[in-house]
Amino acid sequence: MKRFFSLFWGVCLLGFSISAQDSTKVSNFKLSGYVKYLETQNFDNLSKSNLATHLLHNRLRFKWNVIPKMTIQAEVRNRVFWGTSVESNPYFVQYLSNSNDFLNLSAAWLEQSGWVGYSNIDRLFVDWKGKNQNVRIGRQRINWGISSIWNPNDIFNAYNFLDVDYEERPGSDAIKYQRNWENLSSLDVVYARTGKSGSIAAAKYFFNKWNFDFQAIAGKYQEVGTFGIGFAGSWGDAGLKGEIQHYLNSVSILAQTNATLGIDYMFSKGWYVSSAYLYNSLGIAEPLNFGQSINLNLSSRNLMPTKHNVLLMGSKQLSPLSTFSLTSIYAPGTKLLIGMPSFSYSLSNQMELNLFWQSFWMSYQSEFRSISNVLLGRIRWSF
Repeated sequence: MKRFFSLFWGVCLLGFSISAQDSTKVSNFKLSGYVKYLETQNFDNLSKSNLATHLLHNRLRFKWNVIPKMTIQAEVRNRVFWGTSVESNPYFVQYLSNSNDFLNLSAAWLEQSGWVGYSNIDRLFVDWKGKNQNVRIGRQRINWGISSIWNPNDIFNAYNFLDVDYEERPGSDAIKYQRNWENLSSLDVVYARTGKSGSIAAAKYFFNKWNFDFQAIAGKYQEVGTFGIGFAGSWGDAGLKGEIQHYLNSVSILAQTNATLGIDYMFSKGWYVSSAYLYNSLGIAEPLNFGQSINLNLSSRNLMPTKHNVLLMGSKQLSPLSTFSLTSIYAPGTKLLIGMPSFSYSLSNQMELNLFWQSFWMSYQSEFRSISNVLLGRIRWSF
């Protein structure tokens, strides 16, 4: 695998060099991406410890229009980690892999002295577009979510909203067929092979009625059947969206329902506000006892580990170059509270500065207290 990545990077650099020297001669080939630096300071208030992580992150996007109807696309993440969090965790590399991947397209090419270098291909597919049909084969992003915040209908590759450095979201090793009709309706049929957990096969029918978008989903999620619905439209001047997804029970897994309802509104002075409710039938609904912990490794079935969740978010463009937002999530059963303010500033057309803060509060040992705080600073250059 390491030899493969060495050869791959050589081809990447050669392609970038050719593109930079004379882009007019490579009309069917496009290379883009970014370089980011992210620093994370994690303050654990229970253990009184502070762990720092430094990340240099590069993404390369390759797009090749083979013929007018066919495109080949690949996207690669190259990351180098260092800091006290890397030094103190001998299993750091294991947490970087995506358990949803069937094909191993990742490699750790640096593991020494508190440094980890890790690369993975999270997009690699062939796309064919006909007049009313589309076929895509390979590692791809399958986005069936229709709501703005939580997406129970996104059964193939849900994302972790706490991961602020993965805007593209994970992909799936899948085959997707899509058929479109002139009345804005469409049918998607997808088969995805996941890691050790099996496969996902489902169909989605999308249509528009009464100025609302609707979708219906049915299929098999690993070893259980699943079905769901979603909608999006307007209620007066406000946007209204909702999703519900139900998983049948099996010998080893209980039946489960995830449902969300959200509303958003844009005020005349530039304030955008949004609120949402998420229900997880298997979520925690009471305060934690001594020794218990809460799992924030989110997945398609575990969008939040708590049963009842309420989110409020507000954002405002302070100037043409800067934006501020504040998001809060509260789970009344466990008394879990997450506060997430953020600030972004555009330094140039290609460079952006971001600041994030994540604060976690919880009822712990009969006391509502601050559990941990995370400060993240990032600078990004796009090309």
